[in-house]
Amino acid sequence: MKNNIPFGDNQWYMYNIEKDPTESTDLAAEKPELFQKMLAAYEEYERRVGVVKMPIR
Repeated sequence: MKNNIPFGDNQWYMYNIEKDPTESTDLAAEKPELFQKMLAAYEEYERRVGVVKMPIR
């Protein structure tokens, strides 16, 4: 999963970097359940360790 803050569009993307190392095919819409599961896991990690959010430009 990838989010390009502060320089990107503030959207999350999901790639299979083993099959798509150039990150050209976003799989979030194709695999929404997996995407939501991974996003929830990241958000839990973020809360648990106190990740400081970057400001959005």
